[in-house]
Amino acid sequence: MNSDKFLLGIAIFAISVSFIGVLFTHFTINEYKNLKFTGFYVQEGNVSLNVLSVAAINFTVSDINWGSGQVNDSADYAILDTCCGGSVTDGNWSIVSQGFEIRNVGNVNVSLNLTSDDDATTFIGGGGPLFQLNVTNIDSGACTANGITLGQYFEVTSPATMAICNPFQFLNATDEIRIDVKIKIPKDSNTGLRKTTLSAVVSSV
Repeated sequence: MNSDKFLLGIAIFAISVSFIGVLFTHFTINEYKNLKFTGFYVQEGNVSLNVLSVAAINFTVSDINWGSGQVNDSADYAILDTCCGGSVTDGNWSIVSQGFEIRNVGNVNVSLNLTSDDDATTFIGGGGPLFQLNVTNIDSGACTANGITLGQYFEVTSPATMAICNPFQFLNATDEIRIDVKIKIPKDSNTGLRKTTLSAVVSSV
């Protein structure tokens, strides 16, 4: 009789252990089913894209035109200047107060160089002409000067390239510069329509 009770007790104990094991396994699977070591099949999804670098600028103001005029009879030359509100000295051309404006519209910093179809001699002619540019930042920090001094006039060269900015920033708060133009027109300058083109050349840095 004692032997029967002993065997019954062992059977009840075994059943209890098995039941506890089943419960433990159930809760363990629910808790850790997303982990790879449980044996569950796991798939992954990837998100990818490629952002291209774009080096691009735009002349937001691209034309300077003083119209028709001449040097005053009492003067040897006239000075036309777009800077600082614009001025015409010793001539009767229209005053132009707007210089060129260039914006970096790309998504990278760039180096900015300028080339000109003409220098002062081929553009204006005569004795002692001047054709000068003055670069300033519309947005603070837009241009780090490279080969020039910001806020000071320098002579236009042609066909040599004029280094201007390196870098020229692209962020919206720091992406725009102004280029003013000053011309000295001698009394014996070339006559007729005088026109030249400035070209901006950029490369990413």
